[in-house]
Order: sequence, then structure tokens, then C-alpha cells
Amino acid sequence: MLGRVSGRGGDKVLILKSGFGGGKTHILAAVYYLFRVDLGRIENTEVGRFISRYGVPEASVCAVDMSAENLWPPWLFLERCLNRSLGREVPETDVLKSALEGKGPVVIIVDELGEFFRFLETRRPQQRDQEASATLLFFRRLTDALGNRDILVVSMPDDSAPYSDWVKKKLSDLYEVLRRGG
Repeated sequence: MLGRVSGRGGDKVLILKSGFGGGKTHILAAVYYLFRVDLGRIENTEVGRFISRYGVPEASVCAVDMSAENLWPPWLFLERCLNRSLGREVPETDVLKSALEGKGPVVIIVDELGEFFRFLETRRPQQRDQEASATLLFFRRLTDALGNRDILVVSMPDDSAPYSDWVKKKLSDLYEVLRRGG
């Protein structure tokens, strides 16, 4: 991740996948603070020395807990973070690229996608399916829009999570989209 943000290559999508209590949210919090820390305060620590090997990359950080906001559309968090209108329809790849440009490297952190799909599941079947499809399309376009120093870090539950078959199918579909994008 540090290599990617500092321009040394690496995957543009990082997927953290484990069961409940596996530490995904804690890792995402650490990623968030990694790019928000005042390095002068930690330069003489092991963490500070490790980070400094990468040229102390600075990055914009966009983070969302998808269970806390139950937001629709799901790109609203990115719109707020980047201070750029993305519209009500799934933004095109070039619109997302344009929104990311000029922000320096952007670290996008997404947690609790299982809970987001559980929220969608409560909607009428036609609406939930349309919104789930739009969500998958958004993440496909987002991964395509990432610049060579941007990274998307996503947590996903493993198959042991107590979700319905519909939610598990949507998570599996999203995993394939993200895996392809990485």
C-alpha cells in the first residue's frame, strides 16, 4: 500500500476478507491514521522509520463505514470527501477520474459492505436489485478510474458471515469486481 501511494507500483485494490471479529475494521483504522499522522511525532519509532522508507507519502483519505450511513447512492461518500458533485446516476469512469485528479494520491477506505447490502435487501425486490447493480457498476468504474498512486482498500466478510443468500451473492459479485480491478 505504501509502495502504491508513493508511486512504486502495487495493486490498486486491497481486499481485507475475514469473519466477524477478524480485525478488518481495526486494520482500516490503522490505514486511515497511517496517512493522517504527523510524521514528525513518530520519526524515531519503528513505525516512523518504516514509513520513511517510502518517502513519507502524503495522500488524501476518503473513508466510509457503509453501515453507519445507509447512504444511497453509495458514491455519495466519495462526492463529499472529494468536494465534487458526482450526480444521482452511477458516475462514468471519466467523471470519477476527473474527481480524483489533482487530489494527490487518494486512499479510499470502505468498511461494512455486508451491512450495506443487508440494508439494500430491505427494499422492494426490484429497487434492491437495481441499487445492487448500480453499486457493482460504481465499484467497477471506480477501480477503473484509480490513478497510478490511488488505492481502494475494502473490507469484506468471509462466507461464515450470517447473511442471507441474496446478500452473500451480492458480496460475491462485488468481490469478483474488486478482484478484477486489483
